[in-house]
Amino acid sequence: MPSNKVHQSCRFAALAALAVAAQTATVQAQQVSVTNPSVEAGALSVDVTGLNGSGFVVVHAAAEGDGPVVPQSIGNAYVPEGVEQVTVPIGAPVAAGDKLFVMLHTDSGVARVYEFGEGTTDIDTPVMVDGKPVVIPVAVDAVTARQAPALPGAQAIAAGDRVYTADQSSNTVTVISPAEEKVLGTITLGAQRIEKNMAPVDQHEENVHGLGFARDGSAVSVVSVSSNAVQVLDPATNEVQTTAYVGRSPHEAFVSPDGKTVWAAIRGEGYVSVIDRETGEVQDRITTASGPSKVVFSPDGAHAFVNHLFANTVAVIDVASRKVTDEIAVPEQAGGSADEAVTPDGKELWLGHPGTGHTTVIDARTLKVKAVLETGPRTNHPNFVTRDGTDYAYVTVGGLNQTKIFRRTDGEPEEIGKIEHSGVAPHGIWPSPDNSRLYVVLQKSDAVDIIDTATNEVIKTLSVGQDPQALIYVANAAPGAEGANLGEQGLGNRVENIAIEVRGAEGASASANIRHVAGVDEIDITARGLPAGQSFTVFGQNEGGSHPIRSIKAGDNGVVGEALAYADYFDTYTGLLLLPEGQKP
Repeated sequence: MPSNKVHQSCRFAALAALAVAAQTATVQAQQVSVTNPSVEAGALSVDVTGLNGSGFVVVHAAAEGDGPVVPQSIGNAYVPEGVEQVTVPIGAPVAAGDKLFVMLHTDSGVARVYEFGEGTTDIDTPVMVDGKPVVIPVAVDAVTARQAPALPGAQAIAAGDRVYTADQSSNTVTVISPAEEKVLGTITLGAQRIEKNMAPVDQHEENVHGLGFARDGSAVSVVSVSSNAVQVLDPATNEVQTTAYVGRSPHEAFVSPDGKTVWAAIRGEGYVSVIDRETGEVQDRITTASGPSKVVFSPDGAHAFVNHLFANTVAVIDVASRKVTDEIAVPEQAGGSADEAVTPDGKELWLGHPGTGHTTVIDARTLKVKAVLETGPRTNHPNFVTRDGTDYAYVTVGGLNQTKIFRRTDGEPEEIGKIEHSGVAPHGIWPSPDNSRLYVVLQKSDAVDIIDTATNEVIKTLSVGQDPQALIYVANAAPGAEGANLGEQGLGNRVENIAIEVRGAEGASASANIRHVAGVDEIDITARGLPAGQSFTVFGQNEGGSHPIRSIKAGDNGVVGEALAYADYFDTYTGLLLLPEGQKP
């Protein structure tokens, strides 16, 4: 670790006593200890004894000579009253053999917000015992890979890292090597739409949609919405380890911080299923509001956040007890949210609202809404990058074919730019742990854009499986650059996006995403600005005339979000036409 100097302007009165206290292991009350001195997945586990009330465990780098660098810290975690162990995310490079210092601090300012630092050394001050601060030295004996989004100091992109996409039409998971920037192949979980999917006895997984992972990179969780399946993949072999069939329409799932369970949001029924990772047995159901969409865990592993598509609320769950402890009200203007992400520093939770085109930013410590941002139609997934000491948020906006960039601040985020994508409908997004790259899946182009975060420009585009939705980056997933047990289902198929001619609805627009899937063409129709509740007919056009393909009906907002049809389009038609029902071309 690079050496650090104690800032000369520090007014920490007890600084002179730190080196002495660091050698003193006889504190009788209010103390910290470290049983496992490994920094695992970017965090250090610390035991706390006798803390009076709540406080913070704070980790400092070592100064030249001895003692900690103060008041600056490289990590902190809130300690609720009665809690005796916490996980502290580390925000600096750490190597085996480095020395760290662990301290206890009070929570004397804004509850749950660590405020001690440069210029504010009179708030959240160190806990003192017998006139000395509680501090111990820790010699780091091992360091494991950090997962993204990560605080500064994480490892570079490596040969064993993987990027995965969940491909809803080909029912596959695409496996990408980020080190080589190439697709290794796909994992087949079901048949391509609509091949075999409508059989009386269907044993395939359908609508492969959601992805998550274990913090040590040892597992990938996959959710198939229509077959109600939550599966665990071994990323080293690309084989299914466990399959659990849960309630109706699960959406997203993540492996718990301890790696033992998978928490799945069951959007069609209104609860979170807690599934044994090894056996697939459902251990628990945690009731939530209507339409839970995703489960994400705080960096310290203490809490889970659950957003909802059909309710304007976020549930906060205590991971240890599996109880909902708080509900965060989401403003009515934002509406239901489909995706969420927590910042690597644990300070904020961002929600994407595709129906209203907003993004909500919540203070994850105080559980208060900080901002509601207007981001654009089909606002999808948020994620985070830190470069050169500045924290950024990226939000995919499917309706604009852009990813918007925000600078995170203590107040409302500032929009500073946008990324124009190579294709249509950016959806899932994830950075590399070293914050140098972003990977964005293009749902209606069956592709992934790779972005250099130094320039925020697309540097490469990869073709992946069909109708990709979620995307994740998993560090240390595989033993090397090659991929085992992979196929090619869903790869290399024709896909096009076309404008639909609209008649009889002034100001309306419509488009179609058309892809060749298992011997037939899937036509995904979207329309906006139609008269509310009115029915229309979609016609295929060619030299011989116009032929009806299907009927659609506008919602109360004049939108048709997705209407699917299956036909031999590419070999038969040259375009599509939308007319009010009953009218002839």
